[in-house]
Amino acid sequence: MVDKSKKVCVIGAGISGLLAIKACLEEGLTPICYEKLDFVGGMWNDHNKEKHDNSPTTYASLVTNISRVNLGFSDFPAPEGWPPYINRYQFGEYTEMYADHFGLKECIRFKTEIVSVTPAKSYDKTGSWLVKVKDLNNDEISVREFDAVIVASGQYNKKIKSFVPELDKHFAGSVFHGGDYSGPEKFKDKSVLVVGAGYTGSDIACESTRTAKNVFLCARNGTWLLPRVSVMGTPLDLVFNRLGLLKERWLPSWWSNKNFENLVGSRVDHEACGIKSRYPYMNMLRSLTTSDELPLKIYSGQVKTRPEIKKITGNTVTYVDDREDFVDTVVLATGYTPYYPFLSEEIFPSDLGEARLYKWIFPFKLQQPSTLSFVGIAESGAGGITSIVELQARYVARVLSGKKELPSKEQMQKTWTETREELLRSTGGKFEFRTNLFHYQEDLAQDLGLVPSFFKLLLTDPKLAYMYYLGPVVPYHYRLVGDHSWDKARERSINIMDEALSGMR
Repeated sequence: MVDKSKKVCVIGAGISGLLAIKACLEEGLTPICYEKLDFVGGMWNDHNKEKHDNSPTTYASLVTNISRVNLGFSDFPAPEGWPPYINRYQFGEYTEMYADHFGLKECIRFKTEIVSVTPAKSYDKTGSWLVKVKDLNNDEISVREFDAVIVASGQYNKKIKSFVPELDKHFAGSVFHGGDYSGPEKFKDKSVLVVGAGYTGSDIACESTRTAKNVFLCARNGTWLLPRVSVMGTPLDLVFNRLGLLKERWLPSWWSNKNFENLVGSRVDHEACGIKSRYPYMNMLRSLTTSDELPLKIYSGQVKTRPEIKKITGNTVTYVDDREDFVDTVVLATGYTPYYPFLSEEIFPSDLGEARLYKWIFPFKLQQPSTLSFVGIAESGAGGITSIVELQARYVARVLSGKKELPSKEQMQKTWTETREELLRSTGGKFEFRTNLFHYQEDLAQDLGLVPSFFKLLLTDPKLAYMYYLGPVVPYHYRLVGDHSWDKARERSINIMDEALSGMR
Protein backbone atom coordinates (compact mmCIF):
# COMPACT_ATOMS: atom_id res chain seq x y z
CA MET A 1 0.00 0.00 0.00
CA VAL A 2 1.26 3.47 -0.88
CA ASP A 3 2.14 5.58 2.13
CA LYS A 4 0.60 8.93 1.21
CA SER A 5 2.04 10.52 4.31
CA LYS A 6 5.60 10.01 3.11
CA LYS A 7 7.30 13.41 2.82
CA VAL A 8 9.90 13.83 0.11
CA CYS A 9 12.27 16.79 -0.17
CA VAL A 10 13.02 17.76 -3.77
CA ILE A 11 16.03 20.06 -4.22
CA GLY A 12 15.68 22.41 -7.19
CA ALA A 13 12.75 23.39 -9.42
CA GLY A 14 14.49 23.26 -12.79
CA ILE A 15 13.60 20.58 -15.34
CA SER A 16 14.80 17.76 -13.06
CA GLY A 17 12.97 19.10 -10.03
CA LEU A 18 9.67 19.59 -11.85
CA LEU A 19 9.82 16.04 -13.18
CA ALA A 20 10.64 14.72 -9.70
CA ILE A 21 7.67 16.58 -8.17
CA LYS A 22 5.35 15.26 -10.88
CA ALA A 23 6.55 11.68 -10.42
CA CYS A 24 6.10 11.86 -6.64
CA LEU A 25 2.54 13.17 -7.02
CA GLU A 26 1.75 10.37 -9.47
CA GLU A 27 2.84 7.82 -6.89
CA GLY A 28 0.84 9.36 -4.04
CA LEU A 29 3.82 10.85 -2.21
CA THR A 30 4.01 14.34 -0.70
CA PRO A 31 6.84 16.31 -2.31
CA ILE A 32 8.09 19.62 -0.96
CA CYS A 33 10.52 21.34 -3.30
CA TYR A 34 13.03 24.03 -2.34
CA GLU A 35 14.18 26.44 -5.04
CA LYS A 36 16.64 29.29 -4.46
CA LEU A 37 15.28 31.34 -7.38
CA ASP A 38 11.78 32.78 -7.52
CA PHE A 39 10.65 30.88 -10.62
CA VAL A 40 10.70 27.39 -12.15
CA GLY A 41 12.77 26.18 -15.08
CA GLY A 42 16.22 27.09 -13.77
CA MET A 43 18.66 28.28 -16.44
CA TRP A 44 16.00 28.06 -19.15
CA ASN A 45 13.66 30.62 -17.65
CA ASP A 46 14.13 34.29 -18.45
CA HIS A 47 12.17 35.73 -15.52
CA ASN A 48 15.20 37.18 -13.81
CA LYS A 49 18.53 38.20 -15.33
CA GLU A 50 20.21 38.41 -11.93
CA LYS A 51 23.03 35.93 -11.43
CA HIS A 52 22.84 33.51 -8.54
CA ASP A 53 26.15 31.99 -7.46
CA ASN A 54 27.39 29.69 -10.22
CA SER A 55 24.02 29.30 -11.93
CA PRO A 56 24.48 29.51 -15.72
CA THR A 57 22.32 31.67 -17.93
CA THR A 58 21.20 31.08 -21.48
CA TYR A 59 22.06 33.68 -24.10
CA ALA A 60 19.40 35.49 -26.12
CA SER A 61 20.21 33.79 -29.44
CA LEU A 62 20.16 30.22 -28.10
CA VAL A 63 18.21 27.64 -30.09
CA THR A 64 17.83 24.11 -28.73
CA ASN A 65 20.04 21.35 -30.12
CA ILE A 66 17.25 18.80 -29.77
CA SER A 67 13.93 19.03 -31.56
CA ARG A 68 10.82 20.23 -29.74
CA VAL A 69 9.38 16.70 -29.76
CA ASN A 70 12.35 14.97 -28.12
CA LEU A 71 12.97 17.82 -25.71
CA GLY A 72 9.39 17.60 -24.53
CA PHE A 73 7.70 15.95 -21.57
CA SER A 74 6.19 12.54 -22.30
CA ASP A 75 2.60 13.41 -21.43
CA PHE A 76 2.56 17.15 -22.09
CA PRO A 77 3.67 18.12 -25.62
CA ALA A 78 4.88 21.60 -26.45
CA PRO A 79 2.43 23.65 -28.55
CA GLU A 80 2.31 22.36 -32.12
CA GLY A 81 2.35 25.89 -33.46
CA TRP A 82 5.95 26.16 -32.34
CA PRO A 83 8.77 25.33 -34.81
CA PRO A 84 10.72 22.05 -34.74
CA TYR A 85 13.57 23.74 -32.84
CA ILE A 86 12.61 26.25 -30.17
CA ASN A 87 14.46 29.14 -28.56
CA ARG A 88 15.26 29.63 -24.90
CA TYR A 89 12.24 31.87 -24.29
CA GLN A 90 9.86 29.23 -25.63
CA PHE A 91 11.47 26.47 -23.58
CA GLY A 92 11.23 28.60 -20.46
CA GLU A 93 7.57 29.27 -21.21
CA TYR A 94 7.04 25.55 -21.80
CA THR A 95 8.36 24.67 -18.34
CA GLU A 96 5.97 27.23 -16.84
CA MET A 97 3.07 25.68 -18.76
CA TYR A 98 4.04 22.21 -17.55
CA ALA A 99 4.26 23.33 -13.91
CA ASP A 100 0.91 25.11 -14.10
CA HIS A 101 -0.87 22.28 -15.91
CA PHE A 102 0.01 19.70 -13.25
CA GLY A 103 -0.17 22.05 -10.27
CA LEU A 104 3.50 21.61 -9.42
CA LYS A 105 4.09 25.13 -8.09
CA GLU A 106 1.91 24.36 -5.07
CA CYS A 107 4.68 22.04 -3.89
CA ILE A 108 7.52 24.57 -4.31
CA ARG A 109 9.01 26.90 -1.70
CA PHE A 110 10.70 29.62 -3.74
CA LYS A 111 13.63 31.80 -2.63
CA THR A 112 14.81 29.04 -0.31
CA GLU A 113 18.37 27.73 -0.27
CA ILE A 114 19.51 24.34 0.98
CA VAL A 115 22.11 24.72 3.73
CA SER A 116 22.70 21.06 4.60
CA VAL A 117 21.25 17.59 4.27
CA THR A 118 22.26 15.21 7.07
CA PRO A 119 21.02 11.86 8.38
CA ALA A 120 18.36 12.11 11.10
CA LYS A 121 18.89 10.36 14.45
CA SER A 122 16.61 7.57 13.27
CA TYR A 123 18.34 7.25 9.89
CA ASP A 124 19.69 3.73 10.42
CA LYS A 125 16.18 2.50 11.05
CA THR A 126 13.99 4.82 8.95
CA GLY A 127 16.34 6.33 6.36
CA SER A 128 15.03 9.81 7.14
CA TRP A 129 17.01 13.04 6.62
CA LEU A 130 17.27 16.44 8.27
CA VAL A 131 17.14 19.26 5.73
CA LYS A 132 18.32 22.70 6.87
CA VAL A 133 17.13 25.56 4.67
CA LYS A 134 17.55 29.32 4.53
CA ASP A 135 14.68 31.60 3.56
CA LEU A 136 16.35 34.13 1.25
CA ASN A 137 13.61 36.68 1.92
CA ASN A 138 14.51 37.09 5.60
CA ASP A 139 17.62 34.88 6.14
CA GLU A 140 15.64 32.72 8.56
CA ILE A 141 17.06 29.21 9.09
CA SER A 142 14.81 26.21 9.69
CA VAL A 143 15.20 22.43 9.85
CA ARG A 144 12.70 19.82 8.75
CA GLU A 145 12.80 16.03 8.73
CA PHE A 146 11.95 14.16 5.53
CA ASP A 147 11.43 10.50 4.75
CA ALA A 148 13.51 10.90 1.58
CA VAL A 149 15.51 13.47 -0.39
CA ILE A 150 15.76 13.82 -4.17
CA VAL A 151 18.69 15.95 -5.31
CA ALA A 152 17.40 17.47 -8.54
CA SER A 153 19.58 20.55 -8.89
CA GLY A 154 21.12 19.22 -12.09
CA GLN A 155 24.61 19.10 -13.57
CA TYR A 156 25.38 22.79 -13.99
CA ASN A 157 26.57 23.64 -10.50
CA LYS A 158 30.30 24.36 -10.56
CA LYS A 159 32.21 26.00 -13.40
CA ILE A 160 35.12 24.09 -14.88
CA LYS A 161 38.10 26.42 -15.40
CA SER A 162 41.07 24.10 -15.14
CA PHE A 163 41.81 23.45 -18.83
CA VAL A 164 44.03 26.48 -19.34
CA PRO A 165 47.30 26.34 -17.33
CA GLU A 166 47.81 29.30 -14.94
CA LEU A 167 45.47 31.49 -16.96
CA ASP A 168 44.72 33.93 -14.15
CA LYS A 169 48.40 34.40 -13.37
CA HIS A 170 49.81 34.99 -16.87
CA PHE A 171 47.05 36.33 -19.11
CA ALA A 172 46.87 40.13 -19.49
CA GLY A 173 43.40 40.25 -21.04
CA SER A 174 39.90 39.58 -19.73
CA VAL A 175 38.53 36.12 -18.93
CA PHE A 176 35.02 34.90 -18.29
CA HIS A 177 33.12 31.62 -18.31
CA GLY A 178 30.74 30.67 -21.11
CA GLY A 179 27.93 30.39 -18.57
CA ASP A 180 28.11 34.18 -18.16
CA TYR A 181 27.85 34.93 -21.88
CA SER A 182 24.90 37.11 -22.91
CA GLY A 183 25.91 38.43 -26.34
CA PRO A 184 28.82 39.49 -28.60
CA GLU A 185 28.64 43.23 -27.92
CA LYS A 186 31.58 43.23 -25.49
CA PHE A 187 33.82 41.69 -28.17
CA LYS A 188 33.69 44.65 -30.53
CA ASP A 189 37.02 45.03 -32.37
CA LYS A 190 38.71 42.49 -30.08
CA SER A 191 40.53 39.23 -30.69
CA VAL A 192 38.62 36.48 -28.91
CA LEU A 193 39.73 32.96 -28.01
CA VAL A 194 36.94 30.52 -27.16
CA VAL A 195 38.20 27.46 -25.30
CA GLY A 196 35.92 24.48 -25.86
CA ALA A 197 34.17 23.42 -29.07
CA GLY A 198 31.01 22.00 -27.53
CA TYR A 199 27.52 23.43 -28.01
CA THR A 200 28.12 26.63 -26.07
CA GLY A 201 31.64 27.23 -27.36
CA SER A 202 30.57 26.79 -30.97
CA ASP A 203 27.62 29.14 -30.57
CA ILE A 204 29.74 31.81 -28.89
CA ALA A 205 32.50 31.55 -31.50
CA CYS A 206 30.01 31.91 -34.36
CA GLU A 207 28.12 34.81 -32.80
CA SER A 208 31.34 36.61 -31.85
CA THR A 209 32.28 37.00 -35.53
CA ARG A 210 29.57 39.67 -35.81
CA THR A 211 31.57 42.14 -33.72
CA ALA A 212 35.06 40.74 -33.04
CA LYS A 213 38.17 41.45 -35.09
CA ASN A 214 39.42 37.85 -34.80
CA VAL A 215 37.82 34.70 -33.41
CA PHE A 216 39.84 31.61 -32.49
CA LEU A 217 38.26 28.36 -31.37
CA CYS A 218 40.40 26.03 -29.27
CA ALA A 219 39.16 22.50 -29.86
CA ARG A 220 41.37 20.63 -27.41
CA ASN A 221 40.06 17.13 -28.10
CA GLY A 222 38.09 17.98 -31.21
CA THR A 223 34.43 17.21 -31.78
CA TRP A 224 32.04 15.65 -34.26
CA LEU A 225 29.88 18.29 -35.94
CA LEU A 226 26.24 17.47 -36.54
CA PRO A 227 23.51 19.49 -38.28
CA ARG A 228 20.09 20.10 -36.77
CA VAL A 229 18.37 19.19 -40.04
CA SER A 230 19.16 15.87 -41.70
CA VAL A 231 18.18 14.26 -44.99
CA MET A 232 14.71 15.01 -46.38
CA GLY A 233 14.36 17.93 -43.98
CA THR A 234 13.96 15.76 -40.87
CA PRO A 235 15.26 16.99 -37.49
CA LEU A 236 18.42 14.97 -36.90
CA ASP A 237 17.35 13.40 -33.61
CA LEU A 238 14.25 11.99 -35.32
CA VAL A 239 16.29 10.08 -37.90
CA PHE A 240 17.42 7.37 -35.47
CA ASN A 241 15.02 4.48 -34.87
CA ARG A 242 14.83 1.89 -32.11
CA LEU A 243 15.86 -1.04 -34.31
CA GLY A 244 18.99 0.74 -35.50
CA LEU A 245 19.97 1.84 -32.01
CA LEU A 246 19.45 -1.66 -30.65
CA LYS A 247 21.67 -3.05 -33.41
CA GLU A 248 24.33 -0.51 -32.46
CA ARG A 249 24.46 -2.10 -29.00
CA TRP A 250 25.40 -5.50 -30.35
CA LEU A 251 27.44 -4.69 -33.46
CA PRO A 252 31.23 -4.28 -33.17
CA SER A 253 32.16 -0.74 -32.16
CA TRP A 254 34.44 -0.34 -35.20
CA TRP A 255 31.40 -0.82 -37.45
CA SER A 256 29.36 1.84 -35.64
CA ASN A 257 32.36 4.20 -35.64
CA LYS A 258 32.87 3.77 -39.38
CA ASN A 259 29.21 4.35 -40.24
CA PHE A 260 29.02 7.42 -38.04
CA GLU A 261 32.23 8.96 -39.40
CA ASN A 262 30.99 8.37 -42.95
CA LEU A 263 27.75 10.14 -42.04
CA VAL A 264 29.31 13.26 -40.48
CA GLY A 265 32.19 13.27 -42.96
CA SER A 266 29.80 13.54 -45.91
CA ARG A 267 29.01 17.10 -44.79
CA VAL A 268 32.17 18.43 -43.14
CA ASP A 269 35.85 17.59 -43.59
CA HIS A 270 36.73 17.48 -39.89
CA GLU A 271 40.43 16.95 -40.51
CA ALA A 272 40.75 19.96 -42.83
CA CYS A 273 38.74 22.08 -40.37
CA GLY A 274 41.17 21.21 -37.57
CA ILE A 275 38.32 19.98 -35.44
CA LYS A 276 38.35 16.20 -35.81
CA SER A 277 37.66 14.40 -32.56
CA ARG A 278 40.49 12.49 -30.91
CA TYR A 279 37.92 9.90 -29.90
CA PRO A 280 35.69 7.74 -32.10
CA TYR A 281 31.91 7.89 -31.87
CA MET A 282 31.50 4.87 -29.56
CA ASN A 283 34.05 6.21 -27.08
CA MET A 284 32.20 8.00 -24.26
CA LEU A 285 34.99 10.60 -24.07
CA ARG A 286 34.00 11.92 -27.47
CA SER A 287 32.13 15.16 -27.98
CA LEU A 288 29.20 15.74 -30.33
CA THR A 289 28.38 19.31 -31.29
CA THR A 290 25.23 20.38 -33.07
CA SER A 291 25.98 23.47 -35.13
CA ASP A 292 24.70 24.47 -38.53
CA GLU A 293 26.73 27.67 -38.60
CA LEU A 294 30.19 26.62 -37.43
CA PRO A 295 31.23 24.71 -40.59
CA LEU A 296 30.54 27.77 -42.75
CA LYS A 297 32.36 30.07 -40.28
CA ILE A 298 35.41 27.81 -40.45
CA TYR A 299 35.25 27.35 -44.22
CA SER A 300 34.96 31.12 -44.69
CA GLY A 301 37.84 31.87 -42.30
CA GLN A 302 35.70 33.83 -39.85
CA VAL A 303 36.47 31.28 -37.13
CA LYS A 304 40.00 29.89 -36.98
CA THR A 305 40.40 26.61 -35.13
CA ARG A 306 43.35 25.95 -32.85
CA PRO A 307 44.73 22.89 -30.98
CA GLU A 308 45.44 22.65 -27.25
CA ILE A 309 47.07 25.60 -25.48
CA LYS A 310 50.68 25.22 -24.37
CA LYS A 311 51.04 28.52 -22.51
CA ILE A 312 49.78 32.09 -22.27
CA THR A 313 52.09 35.05 -21.69
CA GLY A 314 50.63 38.54 -21.60
CA ASN A 315 48.24 38.63 -24.55
CA THR A 316 50.08 35.95 -26.52
CA VAL A 317 48.65 32.44 -26.67
CA THR A 318 51.00 29.66 -27.74
CA TYR A 319 49.54 26.32 -28.85
CA VAL A 320 51.07 22.84 -28.84
CA ASP A 321 51.89 23.21 -32.55
CA ASP A 322 53.86 26.41 -31.66
CA ARG A 323 51.49 28.75 -33.48
CA GLU A 324 50.80 32.01 -31.63
CA ASP A 325 47.86 34.42 -31.51
CA PHE A 326 47.35 37.82 -29.92
CA VAL A 327 44.19 37.62 -27.80
CA ASP A 328 42.25 40.27 -25.87
CA THR A 329 39.57 38.00 -24.34
CA VAL A 330 39.39 34.34 -23.38
CA VAL A 331 35.98 32.68 -23.07
CA LEU A 332 36.04 29.42 -21.11
CA ALA A 333 33.30 27.33 -22.69
CA THR A 334 34.54 24.44 -20.59
CA GLY A 335 31.29 23.41 -18.98
CA TYR A 336 30.20 22.51 -15.48
CA THR A 337 30.46 19.67 -13.03
CA PRO A 338 27.90 18.52 -10.44
CA TYR A 339 28.52 20.10 -7.04
CA TYR A 340 26.48 19.65 -3.88
CA PRO A 341 28.00 21.63 -0.98
CA PHE A 342 25.05 20.74 1.25
CA LEU A 343 26.16 17.08 1.28
CA SER A 344 29.23 15.82 3.13
CA GLU A 345 32.06 14.03 1.32
CA GLU A 346 31.02 10.79 3.04
CA ILE A 347 27.57 11.02 1.49
CA PHE A 348 28.59 12.22 -1.97
CA PRO A 349 32.26 12.76 -2.91
CA SER A 350 33.27 15.85 -4.87
CA ASP A 351 35.41 13.58 -7.04
CA LEU A 352 32.84 12.00 -9.36
CA GLY A 353 35.21 9.12 -9.99
CA GLU A 354 34.60 8.06 -6.39
CA ALA A 355 30.81 8.27 -6.60
CA ARG A 356 28.92 4.98 -6.51
CA LEU A 357 25.38 5.24 -7.87
CA TYR A 358 23.11 2.33 -8.73
CA LYS A 359 21.42 3.14 -12.04
CA TRP A 360 23.27 6.49 -11.82
CA ILE A 361 20.67 7.40 -9.19
CA PHE A 362 21.05 5.73 -5.77
CA PRO A 363 24.24 5.92 -3.61
CA PHE A 364 24.28 2.24 -2.71
CA LYS A 365 27.13 2.55 -0.19
CA LEU A 366 24.79 4.29 2.25
CA GLN A 367 22.95 2.43 4.99
CA GLN A 368 19.59 3.35 3.45
CA PRO A 369 20.31 3.99 -0.26
CA SER A 370 16.68 4.23 -1.35
CA THR A 371 15.97 7.44 0.59
CA LEU A 372 18.60 9.61 -1.11
CA SER A 373 18.63 9.87 -4.87
CA PHE A 374 20.04 12.00 -7.67
CA VAL A 375 17.86 12.94 -10.63
CA GLY A 376 19.44 14.62 -13.66
CA ILE A 377 23.07 14.08 -12.68
CA ALA A 378 24.22 11.58 -15.34
CA GLU A 379 25.35 13.17 -18.59
CA SER A 380 23.94 11.70 -21.75
CA GLY A 381 26.83 12.59 -24.02
CA ALA A 382 24.34 13.14 -26.86
CA GLY A 383 20.65 13.72 -27.24
CA GLY A 384 17.94 15.25 -25.10
CA ILE A 385 18.21 14.91 -21.36
CA THR A 386 14.47 15.20 -20.67
CA SER A 387 13.61 11.54 -21.31
CA ILE A 388 16.44 10.32 -19.10
CA VAL A 389 15.50 12.63 -16.24
CA GLU A 390 11.82 11.79 -16.48
CA LEU A 391 12.49 8.06 -16.32
CA GLN A 392 14.89 8.57 -13.41
CA ALA A 393 12.23 10.54 -11.54
CA ARG A 394 9.58 7.88 -12.19
CA TYR A 395 12.01 5.19 -11.02
CA VAL A 396 12.76 7.02 -7.76
CA ALA A 397 9.09 7.71 -7.05
CA ARG A 398 8.22 4.05 -7.66
CA VAL A 399 10.90 2.96 -5.18
CA LEU A 400 9.77 5.49 -2.56
CA SER A 401 6.14 4.47 -2.96
CA GLY A 402 7.04 0.88 -2.10
CA LYS A 403 5.93 -0.46 -5.49
CA LYS A 404 9.52 -1.32 -6.42
CA GLU A 405 12.36 -2.55 -4.26
CA LEU A 406 16.03 -1.92 -4.84
CA PRO A 407 18.22 -5.01 -5.12
CA SER A 408 20.56 -6.02 -2.32
CA LYS A 409 23.68 -3.91 -1.80
CA GLU A 410 25.75 -6.77 -3.19
CA GLN A 411 23.69 -6.84 -6.39
CA MET A 412 23.82 -3.05 -6.74
CA GLN A 413 27.60 -3.17 -6.31
CA LYS A 414 27.79 -5.86 -8.99
CA THR A 415 25.63 -3.84 -11.40
CA TRP A 416 27.72 -0.72 -10.80
CA THR A 417 30.96 -2.63 -11.34
CA GLU A 418 29.66 -3.97 -14.65
CA THR A 419 28.50 -0.49 -15.70
CA ARG A 420 31.84 1.02 -14.76
CA GLU A 421 33.84 -1.67 -16.54
CA GLU A 422 31.78 -1.24 -19.71
CA LEU A 423 32.40 2.50 -19.61
CA LEU A 424 36.12 2.05 -19.03
CA ARG A 425 36.32 -0.32 -21.99
CA SER A 426 34.69 2.38 -24.09
CA THR A 427 37.11 5.10 -22.98
CA GLY A 428 40.30 3.09 -22.87
CA GLY A 429 40.48 3.18 -19.09
CA LYS A 430 39.42 6.74 -18.21
CA PHE A 431 36.32 7.16 -16.05
CA GLU A 432 33.72 9.64 -17.29
CA PHE A 433 30.46 10.34 -15.46
CA ARG A 434 28.46 9.73 -18.61
CA THR A 435 26.10 7.18 -20.08
CA ASN A 436 24.59 6.31 -23.46
CA LEU A 437 21.22 8.07 -23.62
CA PHE A 438 19.21 5.51 -25.55
CA HIS A 439 20.46 2.32 -23.93
CA TYR A 440 20.24 3.81 -20.46
CA GLN A 441 16.69 5.07 -20.84
CA GLU A 442 15.61 1.76 -22.39
CA ASP A 443 17.05 -0.12 -19.41
CA LEU A 444 15.17 2.13 -16.98
CA ALA A 445 11.95 1.78 -18.97
CA GLN A 446 12.33 -2.00 -19.05
CA ASP A 447 12.75 -2.10 -15.27
CA LEU A 448 9.65 0.04 -14.85
CA GLY A 449 7.50 -2.09 -17.15
CA LEU A 450 7.14 0.68 -19.73
CA VAL A 451 8.35 -1.29 -22.77
CA PRO A 452 5.55 -3.00 -24.74
CA SER A 453 5.80 -6.65 -25.71
CA PHE A 454 7.19 -6.92 -29.25
CA PHE A 455 4.97 -9.83 -30.34
CA LYS A 456 1.84 -8.48 -28.68
CA LEU A 457 2.34 -5.08 -30.27
CA LEU A 458 3.06 -6.64 -33.66
CA LEU A 459 -0.11 -8.75 -33.55
CA THR A 460 -2.52 -6.27 -32.00
CA ASP A 461 -1.36 -2.94 -33.40
CA PRO A 462 0.96 -3.35 -36.41
CA LYS A 463 0.79 0.36 -37.29
CA LEU A 464 2.07 1.36 -33.87
CA ALA A 465 4.61 -1.49 -33.94
CA TYR A 466 6.03 -0.12 -37.19
CA MET A 467 6.40 3.40 -35.81
CA TYR A 468 7.69 2.15 -32.45
CA TYR A 469 10.56 0.13 -33.93
CA LEU A 470 11.22 1.86 -37.27
CA GLY A 471 10.07 5.41 -36.53
CA PRO A 472 11.77 8.01 -34.33
CA VAL A 473 12.38 7.20 -30.66
CA VAL A 474 10.28 9.78 -28.78
CA PRO A 475 9.23 10.39 -25.15
CA TYR A 476 5.65 9.31 -25.86
CA HIS A 477 6.88 5.71 -26.18
CA TYR A 478 7.31 5.62 -22.41
CA ARG A 479 3.63 6.39 -21.80
CA LEU A 480 2.19 3.63 -24.04
CA VAL A 481 2.00 0.90 -21.39
CA GLY A 482 2.56 0.45 -17.66
CA ASP A 483 1.73 2.70 -14.74
CA HIS A 484 0.66 6.25 -15.55
CA SER A 485 0.29 5.61 -19.27
CA TRP A 486 -1.21 8.41 -21.36
CA ASP A 487 -4.26 7.88 -23.58
CA LYS A 488 -2.82 10.11 -26.33
CA ALA A 489 0.61 8.47 -26.45
CA ARG A 490 -0.37 6.08 -29.27
CA GLU A 491 -1.78 8.80 -31.49
CA ARG A 492 1.23 11.02 -30.88
CA SER A 493 3.66 8.18 -31.61
CA ILE A 494 1.99 7.31 -34.90
CA ASN A 495 1.70 10.87 -36.17
CA ILE A 496 5.06 12.00 -34.87
CA MET A 497 6.46 13.39 -38.12
CA ASP A 498 3.41 15.58 -38.73
CA GLU A 499 3.82 16.96 -35.22
CA ALA A 500 7.58 17.40 -35.54
CA LEU A 501 7.37 19.53 -38.69
CA SER A 502 4.38 21.62 -37.66
CA GLY A 503 4.79 25.28 -36.84
CA MET A 504 7.28 26.23 -39.56
CA ARG A 505 4.95 28.59 -41.41
